[in-house]
Amino acid sequence: MKDNIKTPDMLPDSEKPDCDKSQRTFSAPDVAFAWLSFFFGYLFCRVIPIYENTLGGFAFVLLIFAVTFAILKAKKISIPPMALIIGGSALAISPAIIITNNDFLIYLAYCYIIASYCYFIYSSFGNTLENGVSDFIFMDYIKAIFIMPIYSIVRIFEAISYGKAKNTMKQFLKVVSGLALAAIPTIVIFVLLSYDDGFISIFEKIFDFDTETVFSHIGSLIFAVPLGMYIFSLFASSNDKILSDKFTANDCNRTFISIRIMPQLTALTAALPILLVYIVYFISQWQYYVSGFTGVLPENFSYAIYAREGFFQLCAVSFINLVVIIAIVLFTKRKNEKTSVLLKILTTVFCVFTLVLISTAVAKLVMYIDTYGLTQKRVYAMWFMALIAAVFVVIAIGKYVTKIKTIWASLLVCLVFFTALSLSNVNGIIAEYNVDRYLDGTLDIVDIDAFNQLEDASVPALVRLTKTLEQRKEMGEAIPEETYKILKDNLTETASYLQEFENSIFEFNIPAYRAKSALIEYGLIEK
Repeated sequence: MKDNIKTPDMLPDSEKPDCDKSQRTFSAPDVAFAWLSFFFGYLFCRVIPIYENTLGGFAFVLLIFAVTFAILKAKKISIPPMALIIGGSALAISPAIIITNNDFLIYLAYCYIIASYCYFIYSSFGNTLENGVSDFIFMDYIKAIFIMPIYSIVRIFEAISYGKAKNTMKQFLKVVSGLALAAIPTIVIFVLLSYDDGFISIFEKIFDFDTETVFSHIGSLIFAVPLGMYIFSLFASSNDKILSDKFTANDCNRTFISIRIMPQLTALTAALPILLVYIVYFISQWQYYVSGFTGVLPENFSYAIYAREGFFQLCAVSFINLVVIIAIVLFTKRKNEKTSVLLKILTTVFCVFTLVLISTAVAKLVMYIDTYGLTQKRVYAMWFMALIAAVFVVIAIGKYVTKIKTIWASLLVCLVFFTALSLSNVNGIIAEYNVDRYLDGTLDIVDIDAFNQLEDASVPALVRLTKTLEQRKEMGEAIPEETYKILKDNLTETASYLQEFENSIFEFNIPAYRAKSALIEYGLIEK
């Protein structure tokens, strides 16, 4: 019988009972991850800003997820499906870093990846408020990013000095202390001696010395310490299941039940005036709204003002309607947990009104695009309206299909839309669309300034446009000479920049590669 008894040390980490923090032991994977956390912090600094070090950032994302997954497996942690789903979504979005040259989208994608990495560690140890799909996922994100890393912030130093590594750690700290003491006088002496050309030339020959690069690495090493502490603190707190008895699903449910103080008749009475205003407004502005579907611009309006007014009205009304729906759901009394008929009707009506307004705003924007072509702002506006429409559809369906987790489903819709936008090479699509429209005669002008904002992603389309204009000129057709000259000058300038600027391998991105390939084929860059 004794052979079948397992001591706590023999159990996998996920099955070990909670222990006093002062008696915390560290396994070999724990110690390894502690050291790796400093390394991850250093790499995080090296790839910032992410839109300049695109391939480096993409490689960093793959590395940190792969190593963390290996550490979890070494600890014999059974990773829950939700952790794998969120981690997988981050990896699915990560190619956007090298696919697009849109700095804004790269930044947003990277922020989501980092937030999801925190959630991945947090949820891998089974810390989520609810198992599986849950509407409390936002609370889980908050705990993973802002709460869990605080509770074990200095534990990384215990881990790297644990067990046999204790003496090594002492020696390491002595070395670091010596280097820290020598740093300031060494820098002062070097600056004083740097005026001697012979002295500097020796460093340049031996080390290919670059002062800016050296200080950049020093700064990365300094910031790697707090970042490493943050990463390992999240790991240790999640492993120890810190606050497992706080901020639980039951706590949230009890809170939601306690705030349901508004009678259903009061909710209906409060909603009816708002709905009446919408009805009267839609009737009074009917011709104004339907003109977007007929393609006729109302008097005293330009296409830009017409589209912008529709978009900003949509944003304001959508926000108000969403707040009203949330208020109805949160504060209205009900006999049981199932949504009452009244709540279903009110929610559906508000969703329908919002969708009607979205359809008119989309029609106005389509008129604007048909006249002037695409820009980044117009693509973002169209994407945002489609996203809002999808979210309100999910909200409406969720009131009738009670098995749907509305918050989770809405988050999933947002994630799918954002992934599609991030991986679509928006700038390249805009350039190709506008060139196609110009060449087939449905767009009157080529906005060179707008193309310049698209940077490298627009080059293949502009090369195709320039070559087509040259072919038409050879065939005796009249072409806009001024436009052709500006296009040729811009391409020549871009080719000179791409040929002379030596990019690091970590700055590689697909739009720049495609731009250079197009210019090589056109003959402006030598192979």
